Amino acid sequence: MNTLNTTTFVLLLLYSFNANSMSDTIITLKVSNNTFGTMKLKSITGLEVALNGPLITFNVGPGTYEIIDIPYSRPFTLDSSNWQPRRNKVEPVALNLEFEVHGQRCRLKTRMEAPVGYGVLEPDYKPVWQSTVESSGSGKYQCQVTTSRKQTRPPFSYTVELSINK
Repeated sequence: MNTLNTTTFVLLLLYSFNANSMSDTIITLKVSNNTFGTMKLKSITGLEVALNGPLITFNVGPGTYEIIDIPYSRPFTLDSSNWQPRRNKVEPVALNLEFEVHGQRCRLKTRMEAPVGYGVLEPDYKPVWQSTVESSGSGKYQCQVTTSRKQTRPPFSYTVELSINK
């Protein structure tokens, strides 16, 4: 019985070395409208928390921009000073949305994956950020996307800048 107690204690001690925590990966979406019409949010998918208003709330007026923070809660293993024999695997973060102005549509797809890879002494996350934009419609405007401010440690939040230009 004493061996069982010792084994249980050692396993609990090893598990406690991992600093597991639910952390919010935040996609900061900056939408810039460099046209003379209102940029209307037509659809959004991939949300885990509902938007705090109807889609019309997120329309972007001519010559302005809007910033929207979209949270995704993930159980990352956070860095600690102790040895960490494992890292929690986490589900990818994905967001798809579509804006329209004067018949021109911009479809944004963004995704962040953080697979667990091999580190020098212990496993580590290997984050990958992807953002693409598809444009369709009148052809009078150009849709552009850039990904920036990528955090290289958990929770790997990042900024996506979507703009529509003449």
